[in-house]
Amino acid sequence: MFLLLFTPFIVSKVTTVSCSLDDDGKVILQEKFVNNADAWAQFNDSYAEEGWGRIHIWSNPTKPSYNQMYCAGFADTYSSQERVRQYYKLYKEQQGMNKDWPDSWKIWFSKNINYMRKKTAHPVDDYWKKMALILAQVDGMVDGLNAGQEEKISDLDFWILQSAGDLDDLCDVLPNTARKEPELTLKCTGMVKIAENFSDVYFAQDTWSDYRDLHAYLKEYNLNIPEFAAHYVSISTRTGHLSSVDDFWATDKGLLVLETTMHNFNETSKKLIKPESVLTWLRVYYATFATIDGENWTKEFIRENSGTYNNEYIVLDSKKFTKGQKPSAGFLWMIEQYPGIYHSQDITNELINLTYFPSINTPYFQDMFDFANYTGQQKLEPKKKDFWSYYNQPRYKIIKRDAPSISSYSQFQSFMRYDDYLHDELLLIDGIPEPAQGILSRYDLRPENGTSYGKKSSFGGLDSKTARLSSFINNYNHFDAILSPEYIQNPAFKFDDWPEISHDGLPSGEFKFNWTTFDSIDYCQVFGGDDKEKCFEIEGCGYCLLTKKCLMGAKDGPTGFGKCEEGWKTKEVTPSYATPLVIVVLVIVVLFCTTIYVSHFINKKKTEQYQVV
Repeated sequence: MFLLLFTPFIVSKVTTVSCSLDDDGKVILQEKFVNNADAWAQFNDSYAEEGWGRIHIWSNPTKPSYNQMYCAGFADTYSSQERVRQYYKLYKEQQGMNKDWPDSWKIWFSKNINYMRKKTAHPVDDYWKKMALILAQVDGMVDGLNAGQEEKISDLDFWILQSAGDLDDLCDVLPNTARKEPELTLKCTGMVKIAENFSDVYFAQDTWSDYRDLHAYLKEYNLNIPEFAAHYVSISTRTGHLSSVDDFWATDKGLLVLETTMHNFNETSKKLIKPESVLTWLRVYYATFATIDGENWTKEFIRENSGTYNNEYIVLDSKKFTKGQKPSAGFLWMIEQYPGIYHSQDITNELINLTYFPSINTPYFQDMFDFANYTGQQKLEPKKKDFWSYYNQPRYKIIKRDAPSISSYSQFQSFMRYDDYLHDELLLIDGIPEPAQGILSRYDLRPENGTSYGKKSSFGGLDSKTARLSSFINNYNHFDAILSPEYIQNPAFKFDDWPEISHDGLPSGEFKFNWTTFDSIDYCQVFGGDDKEKCFEIEGCGYCLLTKKCLMGAKDGPTGFGKCEEGWKTKEVTPSYATPLVIVVLVIVVLFCTTIYVSHFINKKKTEQYQVV
């Protein structure tokens, strides 16, 4: 379903960028595919057609890791430069910063950046070595965003943009900064659901946020550096972000990761928030690329805990699932963090016992619930006692009522979009229908004077991302997504109803996009296609004679998601010594033959001489 706002001549624009670093570290950039580059990006500006933009980023496995990472970042933001700048403007407006950042922000974030630079300047341990490569990617993103632009976005500006989630907690501790309404820092609904007879498992996350965050894209990284355990990683995120600020992740190691945000009412613990730490957007990116299972993901994620963007993360390991059987131990891990503390645990049995497991912005673990002082907040706001609970909040009750009867993937997808607040008694709060507590919330549909839970706001569920293991196991970066606030049970959201809010690059009319599918794309397929000779010219590619496809791979077969049952060929590389060796052999053969011929000629002459005598 396309938006009526867009005229028929609007079509998506695809931009391809190749980036390389020369021997002096200078960027060589071309707006086309160039073989042997350090990294490539292809950005599909498909916002008008499906709500999301799409971007795929690949790095060349034959190049040094630093070159791959820096150029991956540069190509990323250079290819989507206009869109990233649009979103940056909207982000500053969200923070109430139409001009410069407050001095307290500049000081804190500068200290944080300096800490990261110091730790990664001459790293010894693997953690900081990997983090140094991630910072190289961030540096590339800043440079790509500024290339050819008069108005520069500084390292500090970009760092603050990436820290959107962390700011929700930092605003509580930075001097001269207005605190955010706690209700508006609770972002997202997540759920895992086991199908009947263990025939499948469904996984989903809905992002809730300010509606200006509808400026978003689906993003794939194919980073081929040996330091990372994962190479293909796909995410949904807001335009211009390195990490999935949502969070929703899918990796080629079979992991699916989701997050929902929690609040921290423990004022004493906030004193532990220091700039000498690693912010969550970097820690989650690192953990996702560095690990292959849920337990290790939680261990790597919590290192250098900043105590900001305090979330509940759920990590599903699809490798531990076999159709028709109960998932084995380690299938589902969860971690909840706060300043100076965390709780991680294998929750596979909890999922099996319930057949579903929700994530609803409130700590599940009792020690985390107590630490964050939710009980104290319930006493301060008795009308919102259920809102600040786990088992008594409306969303949990809806999930408990409806999740057990979900019998298909399509039904699961519909449930993740649910907000029938006008007809659901569980969404009736003090006699008033509450649209902000559906599975996909709509704060903008609250009455003008609000409800007992809060005021009307341009905030709510932005999107849904879902995956089913029966498909995901065969293509680890395959998932479905829809970018629109809920519009089946309620009127579609439109910015026309909120004229005081900017929406650069976003439509004014109704958001009524459909579901779409996001898949990993092999750069060899994109640029080599079915042309065998062209395929052999591209670094790191091979050709499948059976399917006539160019795929990323080595001599022993494809290394990406493509398959080749038989007839796999790679370019035959002539060794550097081969040509001289051939010449030497030819010379020896010629000399040998010449010697034989001359010897034969001389002997013949002698024979003739004797016969004459």
